[in-house]
Amino acid sequence: MNVLTTCLTACSMLLFPGPKPERVTIEELVTAEPVPEGYDLTASELKNGDELLGHQILVTKEGAVSKASVTIETRDLLDKPHKIAALKGYVNGTTKTLANAGLKLVKKHIPDIEKVNVDNRTRCNFIYQRPDGSEIYVQMQIFFTNHGHNVLVITDNKDDFKALGKWADSIEPLKQASKKAK
Repeated sequence: MNVLTTCLTACSMLLFPGPKPERVTIEELVTAEPVPEGYDLTASELKNGDELLGHQILVTKEGAVSKASVTIETRDLLDKPHKIAALKGYVNGTTKTLANAGLKLVKKHIPDIEKVNVDNRTRCNFIYQRPDGSEIYVQMQIFFTNHGHNVLVITDNKDDFKALGKWADSIEPLKQASKKAK
């Protein structure tokens, strides 16, 4: 293949990309690409007594450590200070839970939370070590409508991390989710 053909092929792929991946609506809360092959999806309500606090979507594979969750709060987060406070709570709660599970934080990438643009998705990445020395890969993707959406990916291998991370990247809120969650 000559240089001109290679350039033309690359340009045509940029100008005329293939069809977008199929999207599915999940529990009238979010849309996303279908879950990776071999994974199952379940959804539940998060309650304190009779009070609805939010919704949770779990993506799991039987016999695997790797999983993803999407937690959508029902409380209104209408301004930046409330969204920043929620973001801090999501990150601190997750890291504390993993530490309490006996995992040691080895590496982290967290943006300056006070400076994030809450109108955009915020990503945090962590690598934890188990007591046996094996690694756990964690990614958080947090975004807001008038409610907080906390997407968490936890895996014990890079292939699952890539597949679940790609699925997590595809998650988008539904406008109706904000109405339903009130």
